[in-house]
Formats: sequence, structure tokens, C-alpha cells
Amino acid sequence: MYSGRPEPSGPMQDVVAQWVESKDGALRCPICRHTNFTAELVEANTLNAQGSENFEGGRQLVQLECGNCAHVLNFNADKLGLSGPSVGEFLR
Repeated sequence: MYSGRPEPSGPMQDVVAQWVESKDGALRCPICRHTNFTAELVEANTLNAQGSENFEGGRQLVQLECGNCAHVLNFNADKLGLSGPSVGEFLR
């Protein structure tokens, strides 16, 4: 799994920006309206009924952090085609 933090113009940001634009939007921070983001592929784990983390079936997210105000946006990596074993090679 890819775990690095690419440069603001890296491939993950490009994929997310293109996906957002295809939905008739623009990739801008909803707080400060800046367009400078860093991205990271993260694993979101759910909690079970006892409140413990369930590490099975976690969802991968593309987490974007605004370079100006640090607001965080999360996108489902599956929907953007950015999850799975071959993603690490694509994003290097």
C-alpha cells in the first residue's frame, strides 16, 4: 500500500481534481478556497459493537490536507480508482 506524502502536484491530487471536475466542481478548500493540497492514501477502520477497532474490511481513503488552513477532505479511494495492490506502483 502506498504510504508516502506526494508533492502538491502529485498523481493522487491530479486524479482527485479530475474526478471532482467531472462532477461539475473544482478542487478548492471549502474553508479558505485555496487549491494547494497534500495527499495521502489512508486506511479507515470501523469500530465493532464493543468499541474496538475492526481491522478487517477497512476502507481506503484519499485524504487531502489544505496547505493553507489544514482542513482535511476525504474521498473514497475505490470510487476514484486509487485503491488495490497496483496503486502503489501508479503513484510512485
